[in-house]
Amino acid sequence: MPSVRIKATRQSTAVYWPPSTDEFNADGSPAFGTAVEVPCRWRDDVRTVPQNDQTVVEQAAVVYPDISVVEPVQFGYMVEGTLAGVPNVNDPVESGAYQIFQLKDTQSIVGQERFYKVWIGQWQG
Repeated sequence: MPSVRIKATRQSTAVYWPPSTDEFNADGSPAFGTAVEVPCRWRDDVRTVPQNDQTVVEQAAVVYPDISVVEPVQFGYMVEGTLAGVPNVNDPVESGAYQIFQLKDTQSIVGQERFYKVWIGQWQG
């Protein structure tokens, strides 16, 4: 259970689309899991992040989602806001969501709390 201090820093809300077990829907569009609203700490952090395969990610933010709501966090999509505010809860791309390109499951310094740190952005050639 997150501490009061950690809970106090989670003053944003994000919509998270986990990956689907199916890669594509019947119509050929990409498949995503059911969108979930997650309390989080959202920190805009725009930068270019080179990847090992010679591509780059235009990082948009670092997010600390509440793991009591969504566990485990996987490589899906996230956008800041609420379910009611996204244009299409069935399509994260249409809703302006960013892809999770890196995540870290870690513990607090005293080791009594777990949390995720999630980096999101858009892939560039």
